[in-house]
Amino acid sequence: MYDFRGLKKIPPGIPGETTNLTLTINHIPLLNSSSFQGLENLIGPKDHMCTHSVKIEEKTFTKLENLQALYLDGNQLESIPKGLPENLILLSLEVNHIFQIFEANLSEIRNIEILYLGQNCYYQESAFSQLHNLTLLSLKSNNLSFIPPRLPTSLKELYLYNNNIQKVMSNQNGSQAVWLYLKNNKLNSFIWKNLSYLHSLLVLDLSGNSLTTVPPMLSDCTTSLKKLIVHKNQIVKLTSDFLKNAFNLKYLDLSYNHIQNVEESSFPDDVVKQMDMLLLHNNRFHCSCNATWFVKWLNKTTVTIPKLGTEVTCASPGAQRFHLVISVDLLACQHNGLSIILYILLTSLILSFLTMSILSWQILYSSSYPQMYVHVYNLSCFNT
Repeated sequence: MYDFRGLKKIPPGIPGETTNLTLTINHIPLLNSSSFQGLENLIGPKDHMCTHSVKIEEKTFTKLENLQALYLDGNQLESIPKGLPENLILLSLEVNHIFQIFEANLSEIRNIEILYLGQNCYYQESAFSQLHNLTLLSLKSNNLSFIPPRLPTSLKELYLYNNNIQKVMSNQNGSQAVWLYLKNNKLNSFIWKNLSYLHSLLVLDLSGNSLTTVPPMLSDCTTSLKKLIVHKNQIVKLTSDFLKNAFNLKYLDLSYNHIQNVEESSFPDDVVKQMDMLLLHNNRFHCSCNATWFVKWLNKTTVTIPKLGTEVTCASPGAQRFHLVISVDLLACQHNGLSIILYILLTSLILSFLTMSILSWQILYSSSYPQMYVHVYNLSCFNT
């Protein structure tokens, strides 16, 4: 370990059998073919965060035939070093000044499997198309407005968080993707049916966007998904069949949204009881008597719900604000319901009594009217 030492060159006397070398936060301005002389057993040298730009000459790493992982993060590099060994498996170039990456820049590392390029800049659309062994690609914090097209089908993990992606187009890029991270982008909608192209998808992270809806029925879009993260969005309502037949889903994060009500059909027991974790805290639950099912369900469900006793709270009505959902007084709802029933019955009785009284008076009046008429008529005849 030679980190935090202010080194200006790789120190002499490093044992030849060394396989890992860390040079984090130093000031080494130049790396060339003699820099690693006698260190041919290196597997993964790490040169992180130099305070000045590092110049790496061509063929600097050529003699490191055992080199599998190369970390050059934070070195103010302006281009991908040339002459990288063909057997390189992992290359990390995050937090540099590489403003353009074209397909030709990656032609020497076509066997690469893991590539970290976060916090750089522009990528040619076809830049990664020839990396047929690539399984992990990180393009985080690159100001991207779209998902790069023509991604290799070998890709398993795609990290695109902290970008400016506003729309996910319908395509089959990365059709073997297992982990897809789109956290902290600019998505206000998502075409859920596009998930059907990702037959092996296990983890989908859409947190920190502006989504307002969930899919009508998740299992119609994907049957492979095990982990869905949509916290810190603007979801107001869950669809009635949201989790119907989603039997493979084990982890669902709905926290920090605007959800007010949860219907019984949205959380079917045969699905939820097989889940490992469900996150619901920091929503805007409306805790009226219409939420009776939800309150009862929270109190009896066996699925793990973090912060259930601290942050799964009511937002309305005013009397329940900030109260725990699991503590809503259902007995008061029962009393309220009984009061309503009694009120309806009493009102019905009063209305019935009034109706009968009015009808009785009308019948009495109708039956006496002819007699009055006859009496008056006879009296008039007598006078005549």
